Amino acid sequence: MSGRIADRISWVICFCLFLAGVGTASLAAHFESVPGYMDADYYYVTGRELFRGNGFSEPFLWNYLSSPNRLPAVSHTYWMPLSSLIVAAGMLLGGNENFPNGRMIFILLTGLIPVLSYCLAHQFGLGQRDRLFAGLFSIVPGFYLAYLPTTETFTPNMVLGGVFLLLVGWKPGVQRRWIRYGLWGVIVGGMHLTRTEGVLWILPCLFIIVWEHAKEDMLPPKMRIAYIILAISVFSLGYLLVMGGWYYRNWAEFGRIFPPGGEKTLWLTVYEQTFLFPANSLTFSNWWNSGLGPILGNRWRALITNLQTILAVQGQIVLLPFMFVGLWQQLRCRQVRVGTGMWLIVLGLMTLVFPFAGENGGFFHAGSAIQILLWAVAPVGVSFVVDRLAWQFSWKKTNQFLLFLLVILLITCTLLTVYLFNRRVIGSVSGDRLWDRSARHYQEIESILVERGVKPGERVMVNNPPGYIMVSNRQSLVIPYGDERMLLSAACQFQAVYLILEATNPSQLGNLYHQEYNTSTFIFQFGLGTTKVYAIQCPEMEK
Repeated sequence: MSGRIADRISWVICFCLFLAGVGTASLAAHFESVPGYMDADYYYVTGRELFRGNGFSEPFLWNYLSSPNRLPAVSHTYWMPLSSLIVAAGMLLGGNENFPNGRMIFILLTGLIPVLSYCLAHQFGLGQRDRLFAGLFSIVPGFYLAYLPTTETFTPNMVLGGVFLLLVGWKPGVQRRWIRYGLWGVIVGGMHLTRTEGVLWILPCLFIIVWEHAKEDMLPPKMRIAYIILAISVFSLGYLLVMGGWYYRNWAEFGRIFPPGGEKTLWLTVYEQTFLFPANSLTFSNWWNSGLGPILGNRWRALITNLQTILAVQGQIVLLPFMFVGLWQQLRCRQVRVGTGMWLIVLGLMTLVFPFAGENGGFFHAGSAIQILLWAVAPVGVSFVVDRLAWQFSWKKTNQFLLFLLVILLITCTLLTVYLFNRRVIGSVSGDRLWDRSARHYQEIESILVERGVKPGERVMVNNPPGYIMVSNRQSLVIPYGDERMLLSAACQFQAVYLILEATNPSQLGNLYHQEYNTSTFIFQFGLGTTKVYAIQCPEMEK
């Protein structure tokens, strides 16, 4: 009877945690009327294109890595499509393409995060109190709160990572292993469909499959090999159930299962080269000729930035020591070994292989897959530290102090989350929210262009093309990293007729930005705040 009561209490707690997670995300979403930045704008706009029936296409260009030759272009040649599919599904459920519908499912998925933290802590054998705090820590996630309700990869990646680790910890009987292998394939397929590095999560699955069957002494060697092949086949079927359609799309569009262009980011010497036009100069020889010193220096800076992300974002500063202790104490658990191993692999990938992506948000995004594990082990670390202190100083009221410390940490994480959310999203009490500022600015520019008679079909060049088309429905392309000659070449190829220069544009365009001069190809139109707008006159466009 007591077991049944405990199970019912756990179900009630999980339901309450789900409501708290959804409620917190909904409250945060109240202050975010737009996706907020280019990544989220991208998924929202491409999801909107899916909802409109335009398929996987993007009526803008935010980079030139895949050497596109037209607009609209084929979408998701750099980023993966799951978040866009979730956006489209929300719009379909809501009946229109507005932003609240696009993010609806993301908010609901956010409610699963504390539930998964609670369940993972339960899998570790923690008591009800520690399980509850594992869930509560995830409801006040620090930096993550601003990003979980919007149209991005954080929420699906976090949820799928948590489910994956729960499956790793699930040790069914021999007959049900096949179910787990198939589910693993589906979840890893979802993680890959969310983010490119999600494919790496195949590695622990294959290792566990081989390990489980290789140690079965009851079976002859040939039978073990047969079982390993069968298990990998079941896993592969689950994976291809999710990813097979995407591979088919890529083959149909590009004649290869992976889109072209992404591998060029291996040879960046500065992050801004992501926007190089054309991108064919991104080669190994150019990268190597930049010098060993800069190559190593870039990776050192990426390491420092990624370690700061571990401290401030994933560890929420105050929880990180307890997370590390908790991981060490639970290292005997398979899901902890797998999660920690993948954490180190992703850190290495985003430091050594893709340092510029890593230090510009790649590790921040990719690390979200193991975030639920970190919250789940934090109470373990707190309990261990308190027990050691109690032994050292002969405390008698250990449980009371442990509860006090957990509450203090939860309050600190709450205050830190509120502070960071206000700094990133709200900014001031005047109503001029930082989160919406870029979208409002683009709306003002578009209004002026329309007043000046710019036609709907005329394209613009801008820093954030998906953000601009989101508010204007005007096709746009990113300002390339380079000088005026490179800018003009891209503008003429894709028939852009207006240039929207902002303060953060490439330094090679400094004269154009600061002097507001007219040439035969760039004619100054107007300024708005720190933004300058030019008309572009290509030679072939002259009458």
